[in-house]
Amino acid sequence: MNKTELARKIQTLEGLSNEEKTALLELIRGHKKYGLVWEEKPEDIEERLREELPILVERNDSKVHPIISDNPAAPNHLIIEGDNLAALTELSYTHNGNIDVIYIGAAA
Repeated sequence: MNKTELARKIQTLEGLSNEEKTALLELIRGHKKYGLVWEEKPEDIEERLREELPILVERNDSKVHPIISDNPAAPNHLIIEGDNLAALTELSYTHNGNIDVIYIGAAA
């Protein structure tokens, strides 16, 4: 059986998603992936976040000076140093629906 005939049969298979069919066709054709390729296994931090909730600890040496205002709706800015996924997970619990902008900068 040649590769073209096998590829045609894979495309007509039922019970497989398009993603699964594409993966099988890539195996047959021997195509390499270029560009961003995501690993199939989760990172360690993802596994830990399934069981543990990160806790933010306030440090006085890196505070952002607040805007002086009598308005209770005045913005409260935070600097969070650490793993982006852990920080975003924490914020999804503590500030859900209350965040307008998140800036993720490159490590210094």
